[in-house]
Amino acid sequence: TEVLDAKGKKRDKIPFGLLNNNPGNIEFRNQEGASQWSTSNGKVSRFAKFATQEEGLYQIGRQLQLYDSRGISTIKDMINKYAPSSENDTAGYIQGVVEQSGYAANKPVDMTDLKLVSALIRAIVRAEVGTSPYTQGQYDEAAKRSIAFRGNKYQESVYGLQIPTYGRLSSTYGTR
Repeated sequence: TEVLDAKGKKRDKIPFGLLNNNPGNIEFRNQEGASQWSTSNGKVSRFAKFATQEEGLYQIGRQLQLYDSRGISTIKDMINKYAPSSENDTAGYIQGVVEQSGYAANKPVDMTDLKLVSALIRAIVRAEVGTSPYTQGQYDEAAKRSIAFRGNKYQESVYGLQIPTYGRLSSTYGTR
């Protein structure tokens, strides 16, 4: 898979987000199944490492669900929180997510809409690592799991899944 940077130039190295199964570059906050990793010079990264690609994709959707539960419910507001301008071209990031997802920046989004959540996860992966290397099935499964996470309880009625939760929705878990 060819990997491009934010300006469309080919990258020579695989991004850490792909190497660490964290294509959303989610910060480590003791998430279930996450670990910290060290760079080659021994510096501990602030970003999480997940055991599988699927877990990394799910964590993106889960983070968006947390935002929505806190009243951050438009693409613009979510991306402003997810990718602050102190570290990112946030306006460009928002524009990219809007273009790739097909949803308006300032309209509240329905975070129980499988198609929307899947599109948001895919767009964030592309923005963060410069490519979208996963299958539609992987994006959809991550979206289903994150939708089932809503409400912090078992939700058997959502897409027939039963997903256990790991702690309460709080400002200290999975922040970005």
